[in-house]
Parts: sequence; structure tokens; C-alpha cells
Amino acid sequence: MQRMSSFNPYIFKAFYDWLIDNEITPHLLVNAEVKGVQVPQSYVRNGKIVLSISARAVRNFSIDQKNISFYARFSGQDEFIVIPYNAMMDLIAVENEIRYPLEMWLTPDPEDEDSEKEESDDNVVGFSAVDDSNADSEEQKDENENKDSGPSFTILKDD
Repeated sequence: MQRMSSFNPYIFKAFYDWLIDNEITPHLLVNAEVKGVQVPQSYVRNGKIVLSISARAVRNFSIDQKNISFYARFSGQDEFIVIPYNAMMDLIAVENEIRYPLEMWLTPDPEDEDSEKEESDDNVVGFSAVDDSNADSEEQKDENENKDSGPSFTILKDD
């Protein structure tokens, strides 16, 4: 099966563009302790930092597959900022102080071994092709004759 690209950049961009389209100033609450975060550490408080990501506050804003990056000024100094999606906590609408919890929408990068959220195999549902040519009993065949012959699928769970 072909590996699909992450939907994290699309989710982030949808929230970000929606705020910009509604003339709202977006700020981003970041967990600065996540691997890959590049922010000026002197501005980190309790492991977190809030960054303005409006067009006026940043330069060379880039939304990539694993993170966003941009240049911002802190005390007159240009700083290169990198925020992986798994470090994003909330997107904050400054004007109305509404927080949009990005961490509930964004998924950890499966290639990141240090990901905070580990998936449990107990809750994983898998799909696979099933050869059911000889599996139907007479009773099931009678039931199936009365049903729509449209597509179907079977959920398999390892116990």
C-alpha cells in the first residue's frame, strides 16, 4: 500500500488561512520542549512559548510536511524559528481570545521515535482483503440473497 503524506500541513493551513481571511491575528502556543523546536530559549516560560505568526510579525513563512518555519525578531535580533506539528498546542485568535486546540487535530510524525503520543496496538483497527468464497454457511447464504450486493468490508482486530 502506498504511504500517504501527512495531513498535518493541511490541517494547520486550514486553521491559519481561516483566521487570516477573517482578519484575526494568529498566535501559536508551542511546547518548546519537543524535539526539533527552534525558538529563542530566553522567551520560553514553563516549557512553553507564544509566537505571533501574522504576516506582519514573520518573514519567509513556510508550511512544510513536518513543521512550519519563519524568521521573527526578538529584541531587535532576527531569529530562525522551527515548530514541528507535534509541538503545536493551540492556535490563538488574539482579537477574541479564542483558542483552537491544534494538538487534538495534528498527529504525531510516525517517523519520530521520541513522539509523546505512542499508539497502542490494542486500539489499532486494520483492514485486509478477505477470501470469503467458501466461508458462507447455508443460513448466511439465505440472508445474503435478500441483501443488497453492494461493496462491503470486514474489520479485523488482533486480540
